[in-house]
Amino acid sequence: MTYLKTTMAALIATLPAAAFAQTDALENEIEMDGPMTFEQVSEMYPDVEMTEFAAVDTNGDGMLDEAEFEDFEELDIDDDDDVDGGDNDD
Repeated sequence: MTYLKTTMAALIATLPAAAFAQTDALENEIEMDGPMTFEQVSEMYPDVEMTEFAAVDTNGDGMLDEAEFEDFEELDIDDDDDVDGGDNDD
């Protein structure tokens, strides 16, 4: 019976943390304080190229507003190393 009480207490103690983690994951969207420069975007997406940035900068001001950034997020930006070996000269 003591084992059951200890197990239940441990489970109950972890519930708030699990609920917070789920809520935090749902709120993991980027909140913009204003238009973002290429430098700011490249901090979040190190593999982004200026041509990709410029393609969604529809007004050409060198910054992405919220709508342009949403378009940017739909691009297929590879943040990982090249795993298929396509660019390797081995």
